Amino acid sequence: SSRFSSTCFSPADLDRLMGQSCCSNNALEQEWKTSTESVNNVPVLHKPVALDALDAATCYQRDCVVVSTIDGSVIDVMRLRLDDGVASWSSLGVFGRVDTVIWDGKKLQAGAQSWVLRDDGDFHNGTGYVIRDVAKHWSLVQKDVGSFKTPQGGEARKSLAAPDAALPLVANAYLRTTENSPLYDALASGSLRLVRGTFVQDCWKQRKPWPMRQDMPESGFWPAEEACTMWQMYGPIFFLALSYAWLHPTMNDPEMWHLERLACILTEYRSSLPSMSIWLRQKGAVDPRAPGPPEDIGVFIDYCSLPQEDTDRGIMRSQEEHQQFVSGLGVADIIYGHANTTVLRITSVPTSEQRKYHFRGWPIFEQHVSNAKPGYSLKVFEFDDAFIPKNNTLHGLGFIMESMKGQSPQRSQQQFCAELSSRCRLLKEVSANLQLFSNPQDEHFVVQKYAEVWSQLARSSALTYRRVGWGTAEALQLAIVLPKFTQLKTFVLTNSAIGSEGMKAIVINLPRQIEELTISGARGEKAVDDVGLALSELTNLRYLDLSHSDWGDVGVQVLVSQMPKNVRVLELVRSGFRDRGASNLAGLFHQLHVLHVVFNHVSGSGTDSFIAALPGSTIEQLQLCLLTESFEAEKDRLIDAWVRAGKSRERLAIVDWKPPEVASRSVSQPG
Repeated sequence: SSRFSSTCFSPADLDRLMGQSCCSNNALEQEWKTSTESVNNVPVLHKPVALDALDAATCYQRDCVVVSTIDGSVIDVMRLRLDDGVASWSSLGVFGRVDTVIWDGKKLQAGAQSWVLRDDGDFHNGTGYVIRDVAKHWSLVQKDVGSFKTPQGGEARKSLAAPDAALPLVANAYLRTTENSPLYDALASGSLRLVRGTFVQDCWKQRKPWPMRQDMPESGFWPAEEACTMWQMYGPIFFLALSYAWLHPTMNDPEMWHLERLACILTEYRSSLPSMSIWLRQKGAVDPRAPGPPEDIGVFIDYCSLPQEDTDRGIMRSQEEHQQFVSGLGVADIIYGHANTTVLRITSVPTSEQRKYHFRGWPIFEQHVSNAKPGYSLKVFEFDDAFIPKNNTLHGLGFIMESMKGQSPQRSQQQFCAELSSRCRLLKEVSANLQLFSNPQDEHFVVQKYAEVWSQLARSSALTYRRVGWGTAEALQLAIVLPKFTQLKTFVLTNSAIGSEGMKAIVINLPRQIEELTISGARGEKAVDDVGLALSELTNLRYLDLSHSDWGDVGVQVLVSQMPKNVRVLELVRSGFRDRGASNLAGLFHQLHVLHVVFNHVSGSGTDSFIAALPGSTIEQLQLCLLTESFEAEKDRLIDAWVRAGKSRERLAIVDWKPPEVASRSVSQPG
């Protein structure tokens, strides 16, 4: 993989850093060296320190905003981005507006610090120090980068406007925060109990069905206080929630169909914990102070975790147990939708069972709630009819990765209710006596709980779907609900060939206030006229990435002609354009700060267009490939013009690249 600069690394590096090769962070620390120099005896930090805390894997979910300081003074504000397997730093102080920076000089410790705002709402730095729930303790502010003071007392190089009002830190905070959340309270009070993973495994070894809550031995539970501590420390690798179909109205799983499967799953899951903990630690989901992976996990199994009733045995809930049951049921949405829980879906049932998993009200609810889980990756696993424990040949992390379930688009409350009705009609075709809900009263409760979930989801400021592999159908489904996200600022969809129809539907239905838009790998070039027209209405748009669609010269011309005036960063990687497209892009040098157009056919006349547009332009960073026989000469010519225009040489990356068909023709043939 060609490195554009010293601040890029390859997909192989990313896989290594995410723990898929079970490595430590030493490689990353060696890759990213801290360089300092002294200006007036004050050290200047060029790259953040303690890089294990910056967690490149977070880029799969969203960007990181990092504030680097020395002695309480901001010296740089940077963003870590992932673009199709290549992660890179860009300085927001030079290239873009700082959206949400938490800043209070008095609270920052002295010395060089790197602070990362994570998805969980915590602020992390490179020393392992974490400020929990920043929204409660620090003020969330919008800062003009020009107001930040450098250690030398000078202003930042470029003053960038900030919006009038600050965005909320997270819209659906109850699905992100751990301590003080309703789920935490239910766990701490003992209303909801977590079953030890080893207890489940022992039940299967002894061929004994798992018992109901009232019959559970205390040794099979995690003590409430210890469960809370473990969840806070280990997050989703500790707290597992089982979604499955009851196979008996009171005994739940008398033939141990689910027990056999869950015991096998937990055996492989526990063996993968060393690798999983590395990856999720880098994502910020595991406390950096946690001493290695947990020795055991906690599992929510409703039959074991909440007080039950068994009319056959005359067992009814006491008043206290009824209160515990109601309390636990009240957080059902959070159990399956929380960012710090992992969902195990066992969708298989015996062939004799008429009501399958997908035709049961509670599993449908659990499925839809977990589909909306923040930071979805590696937190939802599904085991269908193909999973037969005695035939399993995969182990450890390989077993877990094979079971990962791709994320589906969120459903609105109306769509959820419509789906329940549709499933009910289909079920009636099987048998008129079958019901979605064994207890008809549950339907009203489930609909109400999903309404609560949707009310939180609809206030999200960011929707991120990386590498979800969607097609046109999923795009059209998502497009229906997009207008309901009235506070949406950031939308990301990558590695999904949604086609022209899907891309058109999404762009047209995006809320007008969107500020950052990434649709990469969509193959939506045939809809360029509609896409361009829709883009022109996104007047707040500042960042645009439409890479990996074959726009060509004509498509680029359309996009440039409709480009919103506030766009400052544009990425069109591998977009199939040539010199004519480059000439059109050069016309944006008066408004852009960053342009990434690698893996396109730019040669002599395209270089001429870029050079002619440089004087007096606002462009500060350029990455491109030159496809020319005289690469070195063209490269030197562009570098010379770039430097003469007053640009930083470090911000220009030129790659000698040949597409496969050109490279194959350049190979000498035998005489």
